[in-house]
Amino acid sequence: MKDSNYTLIQILGSAAVTILLGGIAYGSLASDQKSLSKKVDKDQQEIQLIRGDVNNLKTDVAVIKVKLDSVDDRGKRIEDAVNKILMRTPVAASER
Repeated sequence: MKDSNYTLIQILGSAAVTILLGGIAYGSLASDQKSLSKKVDKDQQEIQLIRGDVNNLKTDVAVIKVKLDSVDDRGKRIEDAVNKILMRTPVAASER
């Protein structure tokens, strides 16, 4: 009977150790998962900020393109006006 009690105690002890180690491992995994979840949330926030910055840059580029087109149009109008003046001036026409 003593041997069977001793064997039973060994089995229960092994089971207790296994459960304890399993609980520690589970707690460690849960902690890691929580840490990773926080990191993912932080990364997603950074991605949203970067997307916002990219959209702002796209808007800035579009505004710059419009301004450049406007400057180009003004430059063409000035060039056309200068050419008209030069065509009307007799000296300028003779120099051509």
